[in-house]
Amino acid sequence: MTQQSNSTKSAKYAVITKKNSLTPKKDLSMEEISPTMPSIMFLKSLHFKKSSHSCQGEIQHAFYQDNPEDIQCPHCKSKNYYLHGFCYRNALLANHENTLRNVRIKVQRYRCKDCHKTYVMGCEKIGLLKYQHRNEQCNRLMLEDCVDGQTNKCIAKRYGVCESTVEHELHRTTQKLIEQQINYPLPRVLGIDEHKIHKGGKYAITLVDLAHHRVYDVIETKDKEALEKYLREKKGRMEVRVVCMDFCPMFRSV
Repeated sequence: MTQQSNSTKSAKYAVITKKNSLTPKKDLSMEEISPTMPSIMFLKSLHFKKSSHSCQGEIQHAFYQDNPEDIQCPHCKSKNYYLHGFCYRNALLANHENTLRNVRIKVQRYRCKDCHKTYVMGCEKIGLLKYQHRNEQCNRLMLEDCVDGQTNKCIAKRYGVCESTVEHELHRTTQKLIEQQINYPLPRVLGIDEHKIHKGGKYAITLVDLAHHRVYDVIETKDKEALEKYLREKKGRMEVRVVCMDFCPMFRSV
């Protein structure tokens, strides 16, 4: 009993393997657990209280703990707030051991003292994005089941969703993994220009590697904010030495 309590204190993360119990695991970094998706059900953010049963099966009840340093109003960026009740999110979560759990998450709600608007912080720490009912690890399992040869009908039945949702998540997760693998650094000699994809269509922006005479990427938009976000997320942006462009004010401001 003493040895188990000592290992619990030293463990950074824990995952659910038995009903109403937390089994400590060895110390693992986030990169060791999953190179692209964050792990879920680690003790620093989720605190499990109890379990109950419904028509959907066993449901784990947990409280999501926000980091006080990250709490700020998304509207006015103010950090002056006070507690304003709770809200709940029902989600299907999977951990790095591929254990699925239906979890009802209790999330703290806040009210800003400056703009008087209410808000909640996101649950990105456990891989649960805004307006989603499954975390990223769960979506990753859907993709693995599809690769193993399971049909969309079988996958939809396992995860409690419709077949169209499975197809949508497979496309989204695949696209995300492809973007992570082909995130090549920006060329040192970068060319940028705008053009129409087809007659009567919308404008697109083409990035060219002028040193090797090849197209680097095509951005299907002419929005300034989208271009700035795209360039900020790219590797090697500080290594760009020459940029060739026309006198477009948007390109020069970016």
